[in-house]
Amino acid sequence: MSILPQHFPEILRIKPSVTRVTDSYMWLASKSGTYSAKSGYYAATTMETEAPIENQRTFKTIWNRKTSPKLQLFLWKVVQGALVLGENLAKRGLMANVACRYCGEIETSEHIFLHCYHTRQIWSNTIWTSNFNPANCDSFSEAFLASGSSIMLPPWGLVGDIFPWIVWGIWTARNLYIFENRVLTPVEILTKAIRSEKEWHQARASITQPRPSLTHSRLWLDLHLPTERPTAPGYGDILEYIFSPSS
Repeated sequence: MSILPQHFPEILRIKPSVTRVTDSYMWLASKSGTYSAKSGYYAATTMETEAPIENQRTFKTIWNRKTSPKLQLFLWKVVQGALVLGENLAKRGLMANVACRYCGEIETSEHIFLHCYHTRQIWSNTIWTSNFNPANCDSFSEAFLASGSSIMLPPWGLVGDIFPWIVWGIWTARNLYIFENRVLTPVEILTKAIRSEKEWHQARASITQPRPSLTHSRLWLDLHLPTERPTAPGYGDILEYIFSPSS
């Protein structure tokens, strides 16, 4: 029972067979109880389509959010539960290093990105004009969706949504602490996130800036040598050049 303590009540409810038949495995996704590739594929696709409504809305918002494609993929991994967090390691039977490095609690996506005392110090800064505080949200999806409709204060000088950049900063700081034993303060994490957001928008603006229009012209250049003849020999050349009207 010490191996599967969470299933202790279910195990006790199992009734032994009165005919003393030997236990065997049964695949519940098929009527015969036998596994097949077809029944396995059907079970897998059914599980994928049964994603919570909140997650489906979150996924759509992630890909429509105007931010770095790298951060879009990262946000998708957070909601999908694909990050190497302590909670996900525990689900796979890897019980080592499942606690938060900062406080020792179980490391979930909600804990590391919203509720950890180290993270709360970041969100305690007045970033938005409203009373929105991600630390007060119950789930990561709730915080992400709410951040999109919250307006940031002008003094920060931000154009886009800072929430994905702060979350990314929290994650990279967490990895830096685990692998290099370097601890970034909440102020350092927030400052780096703001700088990264501004640099990304500046780079994006420089790429999308329209190029000046160019004009194509031709010029006839007479190359005949001056002589006393009444008519020119007719030697010449055509020069073609491109210039900008603003130059």
